[in-house]
Amino acid sequence: MSRNFTVVQSITDRLIINDTKAFEELYYTYWHSLYVFGLRKLHFAEDARHLVRDIFIDVWNKRLHLAASVPLSEYLYEEGKKGIIKCLSKKITSENNLELNTEKLILTEQASPALSSKTIQIAGKKDPFSTYGLNMQEHRKLVRYVNGEEVPPDNWKTNAWLSETKPNTYLTPQVKKQLEKEILVEIQTATEYLLFFPKKEKPWWQKIAAMI
Repeated sequence: MSRNFTVVQSITDRLIINDTKAFEELYYTYWHSLYVFGLRKLHFAEDARHLVRDIFIDVWNKRLHLAASVPLSEYLYEEGKKGIIKCLSKKITSENNLELNTEKLILTEQASPALSSKTIQIAGKKDPFSTYGLNMQEHRKLVRYVNGEEVPPDNWKTNAWLSETKPNTYLTPQVKKQLEKEILVEIQTATEYLLFFPKKEKPWWQKIAAMI
């Protein structure tokens, strides 16, 4: 069966042979869409930035195992949704832990003020007899939210960052270009993929001049 070599499939094939130019083509094509998608769901520019960085770091690390049958645009979008769910899950769990620890501290102070300092010391430790992760209902709501389905904010325990207000996703050309460059540098630093760049051959006349 012959393959239909689209541009995206060509990039997938080139990534398998460590073609860093193909990787950057992929990055320049999709980074901004992923950033805007992340910003709309996460509401924090830094979280959206980390989302883009982590996705492309993961793509480079898994470049030898990418399925040519799966469009890279679809793959990146699915990885974006997974990253957003992971980030929001951490936020919910963290805030739930804070609420539980605060309640413990208040109850301890009411029962015995002398024990409050000890409670503060252990407040950050996870209770081995309870689970602070998302329950099934919270997880389903989170998945619906990431998929664009309406989830009433009143149904969430913590909704300060998960509101109906839409964050400003517009970037000026100058800011966009700078952000694009900064994220790419972070990816390069984390993966060291620049080491795969082929060395440029010197022109024949330079080789001859070096021998004289």
